Amino acid sequence: MQEVFHTGTLQECKYCGYLETGVGGGLVYEDVHWIVSSSPLVDVPGWLVGILRRHAEGFEGLTWAELTAFGPLVKRLTLAIKATTNVEKVYLFVMGEKVPHFHFVLLARHEGIPNEHRGPALFAHRDRYEDREAALRLAGSLSSYMTHGSI
Repeated sequence: MQEVFHTGTLQECKYCGYLETGVGGGLVYEDVHWIVSSSPLVDVPGWLVGILRRHAEGFEGLTWAELTAFGPLVKRLTLAIKATTNVEKVYLFVMGEKVPHFHFVLLARHEGIPNEHRGPALFAHRDRYEDREAALRLAGSLSSYMTHGSI
């Protein structure tokens, strides 16, 4: 497998810039491959972004070590979200269309979300659910859960 590395500048890749200057949002987890925080762009409680620590594009750009760490990390984060919130579902998105740096997004769908806001439509209605203080508080609880297995 050929690895795909970033050949541009940090200004050309938003997520390389985040890694250089700070992700923003509340830090939830980090290891040698990944850094996970509440979304630096959207303040919905339980919405997390996981960023690969180096620039690579798509699943084909991940090393075997990064890919092997990915599945268990997503499972642990999903369990943490469900253990610390009243969510009915946790969605996982990996697209890479607007930002080619490999990253994933976990979206917590809380109880009571109308049917027309579920699935991908949740993105379009995210402004209705934003609460920066709650998102940062939850990030702290998730971080504790990821470290200690409890809140």
